[in-house]
Amino acid sequence: MLGVVLAVGLLVIVALIVRADLFHHVRGLMLVGHMALAAGFLGASVLIFRDLGKRKHSRNSVLSIASLLTGTAGTLTVVALILGLRAPSDPKSLFSAFYVFVFYFACAIWAVESRIAAAELSAREQSLRIECRLADLTERLQK
Repeated sequence: MLGVVLAVGLLVIVALIVRADLFHHVRGLMLVGHMALAAGFLGASVLIFRDLGKRKHSRNSVLSIASLLTGTAGTLTVVALILGLRAPSDPKSLFSAFYVFVFYFACAIWAVESRIAAAELSAREQSLRIECRLADLTERLQK
């Protein structure tokens, strides 16, 4: 249920971004940032719906979503920094870059945690395989 809410929320945000771009006639680098964010959210919602269709939670899609959003946040950070450099004497020109960097940092931490969790799970699976082989060997040796 939570996956459906998240995917639908992401799609609503994509629709609102497109609506804002059309209504406010966004141009240039800001349009690049908006389109990167919309593409990232759209890709994440597609991955969520794919898992929901399979009725299976895949750690690969979690890694893909985290990496996709990290790349999107990185793109937004670069766009915000470039836009902030247009008025270098104005201290408030880089405030948006700070807020986007917080989003980037959160996505990067999520991506790292997802990779660590996947590595721990893979190590546990390998350990269980080795234990199973050892149990089979001891069983054969006892016979």
